[in-house]
Amino acid sequence: NTLEGSWELKMDKATKTLSFDKTTVEINEHPFELSGSFCFSGEQKFRINMDSKDLPFENAKAILSANIRKKIELVQMKQPLTVDGIIDGTLLGGKGDPLLNFNWKTENNTLITPVASFTECNFAGGYINNVNKDSAYNDPNSRITFTTFTGNWDGIKLSGKDITITNLREPVLHFDFQSNCSFEALDDKFALKDISFVRGSADLHLFYTGPITSDKSMLQDLEGKLSVKNGTILYVPRNFNFTNCNGDIAFYKDSISMRKFTCHYLKNKFDVEVEGKNIRRKFIVGDISQEAIVQCYVRSPHINLEDFKGLFGEKKYRAKAKKPAASFEAITGKLDNTLANSVIGIEVKAGDVKYQNLEAKNFDASIRFEPKYWKVARVSLNVAGGSMVVDGQVIHAGSGNHDALITAQINNVDVKKLLYAFDNFGQEAVTHQNLNGNFSAKASLKAGINSMGKVMPASLLG
Repeated sequence: NTLEGSWELKMDKATKTLSFDKTTVEINEHPFELSGSFCFSGEQKFRINMDSKDLPFENAKAILSANIRKKIELVQMKQPLTVDGIIDGTLLGGKGDPLLNFNWKTENNTLITPVASFTECNFAGGYINNVNKDSAYNDPNSRITFTTFTGNWDGIKLSGKDITITNLREPVLHFDFQSNCSFEALDDKFALKDISFVRGSADLHLFYTGPITSDKSMLQDLEGKLSVKNGTILYVPRNFNFTNCNGDIAFYKDSISMRKFTCHYLKNKFDVEVEGKNIRRKFIVGDISQEAIVQCYVRSPHINLEDFKGLFGEKKYRAKAKKPAASFEAITGKLDNTLANSVIGIEVKAGDVKYQNLEAKNFDASIRFEPKYWKVARVSLNVAGGSMVVDGQVIHAGSGNHDALITAQINNVDVKKLLYAFDNFGQEAVTHQNLNGNFSAKASLKAGINSMGKVMPASLLG
């Protein structure tokens, strides 16, 4: 470092204080305004005040102590800063570091870190090394604060305040960001294979408290909430386009949840709540000791089950998937893996349901979707003047075909209506036109189901 300047020094003999008024000096060929005093009596202290405008970030780093410079060497800023501060310490040797208290601000800057990059940055903040007034002036007692921050993160504009980095020996970062963003910006950033954010807007809330890493791994520990407004979300593998999506999606270190979430699919309206556990532990951290499960609770006044026959077809994926933003590339792959391989449990209650010829009321179902089969824990409904309770499983046989293994308790139904409702169970030997009367039974059945959700001819055994 080089320092060049001319001082007019004043000596107060009575107090033994040497001082100088605000003076322009050059440090590494950049102008600074300095003033200060040195007292050689009593506690023998010194104090230097400084400020500088349009200070390049590299110049600012160069005048810092080596240990502080090492902490921030991975951070870059393209535009200069305005800086002011004080250095206050003792002239007696062996008394430790001086008090450092600096403030800075910048506008329309570009901030580059190993974790993420921000453009259009405006922020103000400071550095102090005596967070605890009774402790030593050192790294563990230091804090960097961004009192205000706004920036553009790959199309998502974030704002936050009181962002802190404490204990510069083992730095801990805390931030709380807010953003109002479009679904298109979210889709461009994440570029998930299974989920497409088509249109709408969202209030995004991101928060984090934890260690600073030298790579993007800390993004895996982000927590937050997404408040969706009039969104359209496409579930790509089944081509389910959910519209009028509104509600909150919260994600924490090892769980996800949805509260008061509503959406439409064709003419079906749903109220949805979701609880997900052990998601990150299994798919991001790699801990397979706990099962990752997402439990969904769905309520609807009416469901046309025929609208969901796409569940029986082959899964489809984006023909030309977008490339996720660089900062999210690793975590996007893990999220795709989570969506593809998590166990999803769904509990559905509907006032009435329709499927082809079937019309039923008081539909209550509990189904567990595993990657290779569906476990039907319970389906109960009032149908054909009576009731039916079903359990079993649907095994994916490949090429859009499935094997259904079920047991059913049928109570006092109109047999003609029952056979008509279930399309004569895929057989023509005895049809709804041949029978009359009420019917009760316990049945164990096996049937093939094709990609359209229909019982395959001559496949019924039981």
